[in-house]
Amino acid sequence: MQRTARKNPQCINGHSSWRTRRSGSDTKELDEKSTAGKILQWTSPGMEQIGSSIWGLAVQAKEVSDLFNRQVMMRNMVQAVKDAENSNDYLGTLANSFVKGQQREVVEALGFDPTKITHQQYDDAFAMTNVIIDAPSMYGVLKKFVKDYAEAQHGIEIMQVVISGVFEV
Repeated sequence: MQRTARKNPQCINGHSSWRTRRSGSDTKELDEKSTAGKILQWTSPGMEQIGSSIWGLAVQAKEVSDLFNRQVMMRNMVQAVKDAENSNDYLGTLANSFVKGQQREVVEALGFDPTKITHQQYDDAFAMTNVIIDAPSMYGVLKKFVKDYAEAQHGIEIMQVVISGVFEV
């Protein structure tokens, strides 16, 4: 069975490969592999993804626990007190500094580097999330995009995303 080129030849990992565009010779090469070779080809990306997902899950659990960890909150409060001690507006500076510390924890829990996310970007992302949640038509557009993107992928890439998603949830 020969696959034809799709409109979007981009893989999930951002580059074009034989998985999304198969030529006749690639299909023959896959068909000529033994059953064990085919099984290995289909399972090895999954096993790599499972290992990566388990590590990611452990890191994610730590970051989410930091959101509710009293010691982390206390550290943010102590830092806020230090920032506010020499300020003319003690309570305003205290509140702003504490909120920034907590926002940093939220950004880390979402999996981003807080040193590369500005306060403005945080506010913009929060506003965009509200737009998508509040507008049913935006939800439909997002759902159509995800469906079209998934149809452009090969089964191996879809398997990697599904395995990753299972461990992320």
